[in-house]
Amino acid sequence: MKRATDPCTLLLLGALLLPSCQSGEHLELSGIPLRLATWNLRHGVGMDKKLDLERQASLMEAWGADLIALQEMDVSTRRSGAVDQPRWLGQRLEMAPGFAPFMTYDGGQYGLALLSALPIRDAEVLDLPPGPEEPRSVLVSEVALGAETIVVVVAHFDWLDDDQARVAQATQVLEHLEARRALPTIVLGDLNDEPSSRTLRLFADRGFERVGTGSDGTWEAPAPSQIIDHVLVRRGATAHWQTLSAVVVPEPLRSDHRPVLVDLRLVIAARAR
Repeated sequence: MKRATDPCTLLLLGALLLPSCQSGEHLELSGIPLRLATWNLRHGVGMDKKLDLERQASLMEAWGADLIALQEMDVSTRRSGAVDQPRWLGQRLEMAPGFAPFMTYDGGQYGLALLSALPIRDAEVLDLPPGPEEPRSVLVSEVALGAETIVVVVAHFDWLDDDQARVAQATQVLEHLEARRALPTIVLGDLNDEPSSRTLRLFADRGFERVGTGSDGTWEAPAPSQIIDHVLVRRGATAHWQTLSAVVVPEPLRSDHRPVLVDLRLVIAARAR
């Protein structure tokens, strides 16, 4: 879109009409689309108790997502046939895999992953306060979205009814992200808490907004009654997110969680001349 001759005229960005501005204020000039998903895969085992990573991959392939966050992933465990699941899915979907292990398990490792069709500029594994049952970590990546850098955090918090561990885990993630406060950020994954929970309120207090998917539940997949899989976004210093669409995919069989599929646009602010 060309810049208007008079910067105080109205600009049309997609379907959004933006108000006029004074000289020196920011004009919303461009938007970069981003499709992402989060899905707890239960190491490839569906509700029929069959291990079949291909049927999960075929569904993900149809999404055409730029980023896919995956929880409960195995690397070289006996129960999953000694397969490096993030690597296998990355090759199958032609996406770069990243993996954050929680622990050694059954001859291999167990944790979470990010598949990316976008360049990953940096990635780190952040260990979290452990829950009573399992250790936890998150994968924090800096990803190139056009000429911009965004932060993508894949998380899977503690699952027990007592939320003390989840609150501690969320607090550590938020403290870690303060150093990247200027960058547009996305946190997504199985947070094991509802939208009204203390865990989600911690994120809201630090500027995150939950991308709404209505009242559709994400767990347990055949007849979900709980919303525990989330996408949270926070604006950066010079860019903010617009939500174009957000749905819980009506998939009852391929895992015990239903996937969440979201389309965003990163809107870049530029200074008026």
